[in-house]
Amino acid sequence: MNFELSDTATLEQHRAYKIELQKGGSLFNRKPFKGIEFLINTKNVGNSSKEVAAFLKNNTAGLSEIVIGDYLGEKEEFALRVMHTYVAF
Repeated sequence: MNFELSDTATLEQHRAYKIELQKGGSLFNRKPFKGIEFLINTKNVGNSSKEVAAFLKNNTAGLSEIVIGDYLGEKEEFALRVMHTYVAF
């Protein structure tokens, strides 16, 4: 297989993205608000309630369902907006 420099760069970017996503998921499972903050700050998840809800809905393989439920049940304003969006999906 003949890779060009752009292919290598793309593979490295994809690997870095996956590593950050795993770190964010692991942090989320321990401290949900810190995990979401990390994922938003690293630009792996957008900062809107819709994007966070989509992430929680579509990336459940590495996330604890119990912690997702705990996060969605929080009374904090952003978490409530995420919960309403999550339920609407």
